[in-house]
Amino acid sequence: MKKKDLQELMMNMFRQAPGITFDLKTLYRTLNLKTHPAKMLMMDVLDEMLMDDYIKEQPRYHYSLNTPSQVMEGVSVPTEGQRQERIRTCRRHRTHTGG
Repeated sequence: MKKKDLQELMMNMFRQAPGITFDLKTLYRTLNLKTHPAKMLMMDVLDEMLMDDYIKEQPRYHYSLNTPSQVMEGVSVPTEGQRQERIRTCRRHRTHTGG
Protein backbone atom coordinates (compact mmCIF):
# COMPACT_ATOMS: atom_id res chain seq x y z
CA MET A 1 0.00 0.00 0.00
CA LYS A 2 1.28 3.44 -0.92
CA LYS A 3 1.44 6.34 1.49
CA LYS A 4 -1.01 8.43 -0.53
CA ASP A 5 -3.56 5.58 -0.61
CA LEU A 6 -3.24 5.04 3.12
CA GLN A 7 -3.63 8.75 3.78
CA GLU A 8 -6.82 8.87 1.72
CA LEU A 9 -8.25 5.85 3.56
CA MET A 10 -7.47 7.41 6.91
CA MET A 11 -8.94 10.78 5.97
CA ASN A 12 -12.16 9.09 4.85
CA MET A 13 -12.28 7.08 8.05
CA PHE A 14 -11.96 10.18 10.25
CA ARG A 15 -14.49 12.10 8.11
CA GLN A 16 -17.08 9.33 8.39
CA ALA A 17 -16.82 9.28 12.20
CA PRO A 18 -16.07 12.87 13.26
CA GLY A 19 -17.00 12.37 16.93
CA ILE A 20 -15.11 9.11 17.48
CA THR A 21 -11.62 8.82 18.95
CA PHE A 22 -9.55 5.97 17.49
CA ASP A 23 -6.67 4.26 19.25
CA LEU A 24 -3.76 2.70 17.35
CA LYS A 25 -5.04 -0.88 17.59
CA THR A 26 -8.40 0.11 16.19
CA LEU A 27 -6.73 1.94 13.31
CA TYR A 28 -4.49 -1.06 12.57
CA ARG A 29 -7.44 -3.46 12.56
CA THR A 30 -9.79 -1.24 10.61
CA LEU A 31 -7.22 -0.53 7.90
CA ASN A 32 -6.05 -4.18 7.93
CA LEU A 33 -2.41 -3.26 8.61
CA LYS A 34 -0.56 -6.36 9.79
CA THR A 35 3.07 -5.82 8.87
CA HIS A 36 5.49 -3.63 10.77
CA PRO A 37 6.34 -1.46 7.72
CA ALA A 38 2.64 -0.81 7.09
CA LYS A 39 2.12 0.21 10.72
CA MET A 40 5.14 2.54 10.57
CA LEU A 41 3.76 4.07 7.38
CA MET A 42 0.49 4.70 9.19
CA MET A 43 2.40 6.41 12.04
CA ASP A 44 4.06 8.70 9.46
CA VAL A 45 0.67 9.56 7.99
CA LEU A 46 -0.72 10.26 11.48
CA ASP A 47 2.20 12.59 12.22
CA GLU A 48 1.59 14.50 9.01
CA MET A 49 -2.13 14.75 9.71
CA LEU A 50 -1.36 16.05 13.21
CA MET A 51 1.06 18.66 11.87
CA ASP A 52 -1.56 19.77 9.31
CA ASP A 53 -4.15 20.05 12.15
CA TYR A 54 -6.44 17.63 10.31
CA ILE A 55 -6.64 15.40 13.40
CA LYS A 56 -5.88 15.94 17.06
CA GLU A 57 -4.35 13.62 19.61
CA GLN A 58 -6.59 13.18 22.64
CA PRO A 59 -4.68 11.15 25.19
CA ARG A 60 -1.46 9.67 23.89
CA TYR A 61 -2.01 7.53 20.74
CA HIS A 62 -5.75 8.29 20.54
CA TYR A 63 -6.80 10.36 17.53
CA SER A 64 -9.94 12.13 16.36
CA LEU A 65 -10.94 14.54 13.63
CA ASN A 66 -10.06 18.14 14.43
CA THR A 67 -13.36 19.89 13.93
CA PRO A 68 -12.81 23.52 12.98
CA SER A 69 -14.26 26.22 15.15
CA GLN A 70 -14.76 29.83 14.30
CA VAL A 71 -13.76 32.79 16.41
CA MET A 72 -15.54 36.01 15.67
CA GLU A 73 -13.83 39.30 16.48
CA GLY A 74 -15.25 42.76 16.23
CA VAL A 75 -17.03 45.54 18.01
CA SER A 76 -20.63 45.24 19.07
CA VAL A 77 -22.61 48.40 18.48
CA PRO A 78 -25.82 48.43 20.51
CA THR A 79 -29.06 49.55 18.92
CA GLU A 80 -31.07 52.43 20.37
CA GLY A 81 -33.40 49.98 22.11
CA GLN A 82 -30.47 48.18 23.73
CA ARG A 83 -29.04 51.52 24.94
CA GLN A 84 -32.36 52.49 26.50
CA GLU A 85 -32.61 49.09 28.22
CA ARG A 86 -29.12 49.54 29.71
CA ILE A 87 -30.04 52.99 30.99
CA ARG A 88 -33.22 51.63 32.63
CA THR A 89 -31.27 48.74 34.16
CA CYS A 90 -28.64 51.10 35.57
CA ARG A 91 -31.31 53.39 37.03
CA ARG A 92 -33.12 50.44 38.64
CA HIS A 93 -29.86 49.17 40.07
CA ARG A 94 -29.01 52.60 41.58
CA THR A 95 -32.43 52.95 43.22
CA HIS A 96 -32.20 49.46 44.74
CA THR A 97 -28.69 49.99 46.09
CA GLY A 98 -29.32 53.52 47.35
CA GLY A 99 -26.94 55.18 44.87
